[in-house]
Amino acid sequence: MAVVAVILLNAAFAFAQERQAELAVEALAAYLPATAGGAA
Repeated sequence: MAVVAVILLNAAFAFAQERQAELAVEALAAYLPATAGGAA
């Protein structure tokens, strides 16, 4: 039972981390065209 709990906890943590990374990529994508668009 403890193993199942650890696996579920790990899955939840991985999901949260993936979501955080997704938000960071979206923030960068929104920021970059405004600054680097004119330089190219």
